Amino acid sequence: MIRRPISLVITFSVMFAVLVGIQVYFLKNSYALKKREIFSVVKKQLNNLEDDVDIFDDDLVRDDDAMKSFIALEKGDINESDLSNIYAEKSAIVKPHFKKYVDSAFKSLGYQVNVHKEFSSIYSHHANKQLIKKPITIYQTAAELKNREILSTGKWETSTKSESTENNAGIEKVMELIKYTYTIRRITFFEISNLKMILFKELFILMSISVLILIAILFLFYRSYQNLLKQRKQINLLHDMVDNVSHEFKTPIATLKLISKTLIKKEDSDVVRILDRQVNRLEALLNPILENENISNRGEYQLNDLLPFLEDFKFSNPSIKIELDSIPNSKLAIDKQDLETIISNLLSNSVKYGATQIQIRFDQIEGFQKISIADNGIGIDKKEQAFIFEKYYRIQRENIHNTKGLGIGLYIVSKILTQNKGKIVVQSQPEEGSIFQIILPYAW
Repeated sequence: MIRRPISLVITFSVMFAVLVGIQVYFLKNSYALKKREIFSVVKKQLNNLEDDVDIFDDDLVRDDDAMKSFIALEKGDINESDLSNIYAEKSAIVKPHFKKYVDSAFKSLGYQVNVHKEFSSIYSHHANKQLIKKPITIYQTAAELKNREILSTGKWETSTKSESTENNAGIEKVMELIKYTYTIRRITFFEISNLKMILFKELFILMSISVLILIAILFLFYRSYQNLLKQRKQINLLHDMVDNVSHEFKTPIATLKLISKTLIKKEDSDVVRILDRQVNRLEALLNPILENENISNRGEYQLNDLLPFLEDFKFSNPSIKIELDSIPNSKLAIDKQDLETIISNLLSNSVKYGATQIQIRFDQIEGFQKISIADNGIGIDKKEQAFIFEKYYRIQRENIHNTKGLGIGLYIVSKILTQNKGKIVVQSQPEEGSIFQIILPYAW
């Protein structure tokens, strides 16, 4: 591939990568901002519930049973696992009511919120030690919070006195008063279990627009790149055309120079006729190149008059084997010069591109005459067939410069057929030859 398109692709790739990065950064920030907004709403709502939630704490945190459990744990009457089980039983009783309570608070928002409250530590000042090694669940709305966020933390101290007595010979005696003091820390967590779905719904339009913008940019670049390559190909074709025009003009110009010198010396009718032919040849070479070239007016042509023209072509190309079907006695709605120009260009192309055998067939279809010209030449690639009727287009092959031509033969054929309400169809495969089918209306 040529250098400049490669530079263009690299530049676009870098810029597109930067654009994708900006889009991703923008979406990521939008995601984080929306997430913080949702968390803020949930935290505010849950904080408003804190005072109401204390109705569940009365039986689980600050009641006498709680203190008795702490004292029993400190004395060793129960272990940490026993305390955890005690709270698990209480939590199971509270859970249905608490879950219903939390769900009702977020039902209108469509949020599925779970709450989990736990003791993170229970410190005994009397024993001067931490009583639990693992957090103990106070209550929860779900068995497990996978992506939990801290809602709030709390710390308080609670204390009580224990009186010890001893009976000795019916006499009651106070032996000691022991004060139990605990510092308790608790953490409340929350989780929005359908957070990803909420964020997806909230950001769906934004993400869709971003993706569509990127797709549109890719599509526009692809089309622009294709047009650039096509334009560069056309420029190369025009360069080839100029080279070929120069080559084609050399022979008649050299002949005219020679004739002009001869005429200076003496006038000769044969020389004048040669001069006339060469001038006509130059005119024939020049006319198709002009933008306003004239195609002959529509006329009529007796199809069997084509035989002498084909015989001349056979004579001019003795090395080419030509198979010719019988020509029907039909009259076509096309001028003689136009039809012979069509046939001449197609036959010349077959010879030019490697054909050694050419078959010409005539088939009648309803209201139209079909003329098929098949050869065993190098054929035409499928991707080339869409362009071969364009002006100055030449088949792109490595040996293109070995085949002279202006790239306007098939363009002229197509234009003549269009003006005469006909059409042309090509069937071809590389290395398998080509078949050009001309369809023309009958003259009525």
